[in-house]
Amino acid sequence: MTPQGRPAAGGGRGEAPGGKPPLARLHPHLHARVRALLTAALRADAAALDAAARHIGDAHTAEFARHSRRLALAAGAALSSVLDAHRPVTVTGAELCRECRTHRCRTLERLLDVLDAYAVHPAELDRAEAWRRADRYFNNGAGPTAPVAIEDIGDAFVARAFVPDAEPASPLLVIDRRTGHLSTWPPMPRQVLIERYRRHIRGHSRPPGPQ
Repeated sequence: MTPQGRPAAGGGRGEAPGGKPPLARLHPHLHARVRALLTAALRADAAALDAAARHIGDAHTAEFARHSRRLALAAGAALSSVLDAHRPVTVTGAELCRECRTHRCRTLERLLDVLDAYAVHPAELDRAEAWRRADRYFNNGAGPTAPVAIEDIGDAFVARAFVPDAEPASPLLVIDRRTGHLSTWPPMPRQVLIERYRRHIRGHSRPPGPQ
């Protein structure tokens, strides 16, 4: 990934013609960015925005502040509809845009350019949020709760659940720092995991565990 959180481009493996990421990576990347917009709007306090607007001298700015949460939610919902229409589907072994029926989706590529121009990026997960997601993943059944440990590996967090009498080679859960995507990986040394995960997010490999 680039420092701005956009899938790396530059004509290497895993890139579509013209330096754009392939559809299979572009769609989830855009979905994460739109979800970040919706999450930020949902977390905003409408009453606090309205109270703050009362102290803004310019009437146009105050009006925008009052309605910004609703506008952001509407824009996020509209973009989600676009992403749903243009999601990748497999046709005779090839991934195509469901709406365009082509390997490249110019609608999503233009959407990426717009979001880049306005610096709309998903907020990175912190350690506490990564632990919450890992705890929900490992402790979603009716059995006893397993302690969960989180380790920061740079591009992601790796989680391990400590379950009595479990297999010693139980898989690792990796939570992507930028997108929140979960993937499972077999146990391996920390530095090896860091290097393999870095290759994975650049589109040069797939995670070896089930998704």
